[in-house]
Amino acid sequence: MPPEKSSVAWFKLAEFVARREKERAIAVYRLLVHALSDEAYSLQLGGDLMSAFDDAERARDFYREAARHYMATLRFFQAGCIYEKLISDHEDTMTEQLWLDAMYAFDVTGSEKKIRAYASYAVMMLCATQQGYHYAVEHIEKRRFSPSTKEHFLEQLNNYAAKGTVEQEQWSPIQNVSGDPAASQGRF
Repeated sequence: MPPEKSSVAWFKLAEFVARREKERAIAVYRLLVHALSDEAYSLQLGGDLMSAFDDAERARDFYREAARHYMATLRFFQAGCIYEKLISDHEDTMTEQLWLDAMYAFDVTGSEKKIRAYASYAVMMLCATQQGYHYAVEHIEKRRFSPSTKEHFLEQLNNYAAKGTVEQEQWSPIQNVSGDPAASQGRF
């Protein structure tokens, strides 16, 4: 699509969204996607469009796919923004993989405030099932979180375990993830 037609398409898209004409907006979106060379941005735009029309399920699917593409292309800031949108709008549908990917994006971009804000939610989700708990251990090691993020995760896991929500035999493998002997005793 030539640039001058692309500009008109953006205005048409905005007009159709403002008038709540979903089918026409989707048709223009499909045309615009062909002019965009950025797959992640195209998917994010699809999520924004579905969100504008209150189609939460489809918006969530677009956003998840956009975040994956941003992560795959090492655009962690954009991925973090999408994950934050998913957390705020679709927290009840976040999987352990999405929580950990979000935490990794926040970690890489140095968003200590976001890590602190969301780590406890991630830990609760991860410890909800035996598989999630062991998956968290593997993921923390695989992703190579920064030492401060790893320490914060372990602190949250210790807090969660202290409340009796994680059985002791489940808990023992994670205590040595950091390689610090003090961590295995519940201290940092």
